[in-house]
Amino acid sequence: MLRKVDSWFTRISQALARDKISTADNKDELRYAVRKINQFFYAEKPNADVVDKHADVIVDLLLSTSNGSDDFEFIAQIFNIIREILDCDKKTSRPLVKSLIRNDVCSFLLNTLRVVAEDRGLGQDISLQIHQILAAIGHHDKRLALKARLFKTIGSTISLLRIYSYNAKVCPVLLTLLKIYAKNAITAAAICRAAGLQPLLRLALTLDRRHAKLQRLSITVVRHLTQT
Repeated sequence: MLRKVDSWFTRISQALARDKISTADNKDELRYAVRKINQFFYAEKPNADVVDKHADVIVDLLLSTSNGSDDFEFIAQIFNIIREILDCDKKTSRPLVKSLIRNDVCSFLLNTLRVVAEDRGLGQDISLQIHQILAAIGHHDKRLALKARLFKTIGSTISLLRIYSYNAKVCPVLLTLLKIYAKNAITAAAICRAAGLQPLLRLALTLDRRHAKLQRLSITVVRHLTQT
C-alpha cells in the first residue's frame, strides 16, 4: 500500500511540473491523487518515511493553489493531508513542519484566511482548518504575530472564538494561537482593539473544574494581554 502512496505523490509532483501550462487534465490528476491520499491517511496514519520523502511535494501542492484558485473544496482536502501529518508524533511530522516554515506557509495561510473569511459557504470550515494548522506550527515562526497583524486576520480569530467559546475541540486551538499572538505587545493591543479581551475574560470566569485546562489557557492569554 505504501507503494501506492508513493505513486500518488509522484503523480502530484509530475502534474505540478506540467502545470506551468495549466490544463484540465492536470487539475483532475491532482484532485484524484489528493483524494486517494486522504482516503489512505484516513484509514492508516502517515508514517515517518512517507512524510520525510514527500513533505516538499505537499508544500508545493499547497502553494500551487495561490495561483488564483477558488476551489475551496480542493484546498480543504490538502489541508486535511497536512493536519493528518501534524497530528502524528513530532518525529513523523518534523519534516513537514520544517518545510512549511521554510517556505513561509504561515503567510500563505493568513492570506487565505483573509480571503475565505468573507465566504459564507466553505469559508468557516477552511478558516477552522487554517487555525488548526497555525496553532500546530505557529510557535516555529517568530514573526507570526506580526504577520497576523499585517494580513488583518485577528478579527477573524476573535469572531471564531465568540462562536466556539465552549467547543472543547475548537476553543483550545483558537486559544493556543491567541497565546502566540498575545506575547507580542503590538499584536496584543490589536487583539484588545478587536474586542478580544471580552470573550477571553468570559471563558476565564465562567468555566468550571471540568474544563480546568481550557480555563488555565484562557487565563494565560488574558495575563499576556494585560501585561503587554
